[in-house]
Order: sequence, then C-alpha cells, then structure tokens
Amino acid sequence: MSHRMTATLDTLLAGRMLNIAKADVKANKMVNADKALMEIQTDGVVLSSVTVPLPLADASDNLYLAQSEMSRKHYRNAYATLKEASKDLKAYEKISGNIHSKEAGRLIRKIDGLTSKIDAHKNKKDIKSIMENSRGDITSWWREVKGWFKRNG
Repeated sequence: MSHRMTATLDTLLAGRMLNIAKADVKANKMVNADKALMEIQTDGVVLSSVTVPLPLADASDNLYLAQSEMSRKHYRNAYATLKEASKDLKAYEKISGNIHSKEAGRLIRKIDGLTSKIDAHKNKKDIKSIMENSRGDITSWWREVKGWFKRNG
C-alpha cells in the first residue's frame, strides 16, 4: 500500500482573502493583512490522505511522469514510462477485484495500443507526431487513475 497526500485550495476564499490582504497592505494595516493571509492557510487549504495499492500509485506516478516528459519533448522517456504504467495497471488489475478491473483493462488496451503504434514506426518525425497527438489522452489517463484513489477505499 502507498499513502498519498493531496492538498486542495478553496480558490474563492483565497481570492477574497488576497484582495483583503492587498487592501490592508495599501492601508498599512499589516496585522490585518497577516490575518487575511492566515485565513487562507487555516480555512482555504484542505489536506487529505488516502491509502492505495502500490501498483495503482505506481501507475499514477508513471502516467504523470509521461505527461512531464511529453511537455519537455522527451518522447523516448514518455514512451518508456507509458510501458511501465501499463505493467503497473496489469498488476493492479490482478489485485483490484471488481473495483476497477474493467476500467484498468480498458486503460491498459489504450496505453498498449499507443505504444504498439509507436513500435510500428521507425521515423522519429512520425513518432513525435503520434506522441504529440496523444498528449491529451495521457493527461486524461492520469486523471482517471488518480480519480480511482478516492473510490479505492
């Protein structure tokens, strides 16, 4: 099992408090500005922890890394991490029972379809094009897997 911590920000509260703090700074009311900023920390940030099976955590990490590598145009690295994400999802599929087995299988087929398509091309320009066209898919896959954390339980 792997423990994951997430932080979310109430952007409406944060925006309101930042505007108040800004006005207080202009009015030289530093104590009030500090209180407004402190309210963002105390009431605007929500931390939560979830425990997920290790293969699911690894799949999420690898899909995130693939996105990161894509943004830096490191296509070979993105490809390698997609292969690893597929392996992780296969391991997770075996232990997930009915929780996400169908979803994991569907996602594995999509990732394997993309990596097979890349394997079929030798031209770097074609591979770059395939990878660039898949950027949105990779982001979507990562978000989907990350969403399973909440329902994994």
